Amino acid sequence: MASPDLATSVWDTHSVEIIIRCIFQVFTLLLSAFFSASEVALFSLNRLDLNKLESQRHPYFERIQTMLREPRGLIISILCGNESVNIASSANMAALLLLFYTEQETQWINLVIMVPLLLLVGEVTPKTFAITFPVNFTTQMTARFLPGWIRIIRPVRRVVRLVADKVTTFIAGHPPAKHNILHTDEFLTLVEEGEVGGAIDPREKMLIAHMLEASETEVIQIMTPFTRMHYLDADKPMEQILEDFRTWRHPHMPVIRKHRNHIIGFLESEDIQRLLQHHTDFKRLNIDDMLRPVHFVPPNKKVDEMFDYFKNNKTWAAIVLGEYGDVFGIVTIADVLGFVFGGISQNIGTLGYKLIQSNPDVYRVSGDLNLEMFNEVSGLGINILEDESMITTLGGYVFHLLGRLPKSGDSIEEGGIRFCVTEMDGLRIKSVEVSRIALADGMEKTTQESNLASKQPDMVAGPAPVQESKLAAVAVGNPT
Repeated sequence: MASPDLATSVWDTHSVEIIIRCIFQVFTLLLSAFFSASEVALFSLNRLDLNKLESQRHPYFERIQTMLREPRGLIISILCGNESVNIASSANMAALLLLFYTEQETQWINLVIMVPLLLLVGEVTPKTFAITFPVNFTTQMTARFLPGWIRIIRPVRRVVRLVADKVTTFIAGHPPAKHNILHTDEFLTLVEEGEVGGAIDPREKMLIAHMLEASETEVIQIMTPFTRMHYLDADKPMEQILEDFRTWRHPHMPVIRKHRNHIIGFLESEDIQRLLQHHTDFKRLNIDDMLRPVHFVPPNKKVDEMFDYFKNNKTWAAIVLGEYGDVFGIVTIADVLGFVFGGISQNIGTLGYKLIQSNPDVYRVSGDLNLEMFNEVSGLGINILEDESMITTLGGYVFHLLGRLPKSGDSIEEGGIRFCVTEMDGLRIKSVEVSRIALADGMEKTTQESNLASKQPDMVAGPAPVQESKLAAVAVGNPT
């Protein structure tokens, strides 16, 4: 133990050194607190905080964004600074204590003093403050001073990163391939956590989920099938073509010649409007001179790829064409945007179909209804054929099960579910009744109920205007 006389003697001899070392000790502890708080504050900033700083045009926003753009380099720079000042602080305290104590005593005293001092002053207190006020600390302290340290430490950071990568590779093996770093389910889990933490709002979460789904969804699942597609006939007189165009009121109308698979182009509403503004005499025009080129895509093209396709081809619509040259339907930018920003709705009515539930587990729906959607809404558990990617509608599924052209009244059973064709429209299944076999066999079928079903106009569920359609439950007898 240092006696009072010894302490006085040391002070008289080394007073200047003691003052300098005390000042240096305070300085290193403050730096330790700064690095610790900066680490927590920067990585505690969420998307909302950054958006707010950007909207306010904060003078340090660009600095903050630049630092966060490379998080791995940022954390290495902060840790290099933090560990350096902690070591310097401990060494300085040891040198200061050696002036008053023996070497053996200094070892224990330095340990007793520096461990709680670094823990409280250099770690717990600053990190607690930073996580409570991340924006304030980042803008007032971190963004002012940390970028300078990052520039100074850059050469050392590269060496540390290289050594760390080598050690990590030696211990854990080569890093995984980029496409295996994060699976979709893991990413969605992070999105869920981000929503809980406030970094992602529900709309952003929904958009992310839809974008991921778009990368796995084919255009055949969102297109308008040919059976519901409106088109113009180039062989008709120009007056009739324009009348049909006004009747259908679509901005992008495909034009055919001779037969349905011979689409010669698109007639655009903006072109018609421009001609009308110039008081053009349409009788003197040739339909071929008014058409824009037609673009074709395969049915298995992914929905997310359509953004670049439309942009690169400077078009708003494309024809979905099968491998044998058959026109499957049309996909527009509105279909793609509706899928990504609206997703596959759980409400049948949003797609313009009526789903009539006449009894528990008995439905009469449009044959054009998406099969997966009906499965989700009805809960019947239809066994969707994974190997038949071209089958997307309920009518197509029934047609596949029958193996022939259906006619009204045909029924077939599959997986404990009965499918009955209730109405045909030419070669197309217009409506289907779907029911569980056990329930369907146990219900009474009377003539009165059959007549009621045949007279009920809403029981035939064909395409309906979007604004009028909804998921309806109609309390009537079992239709036949």
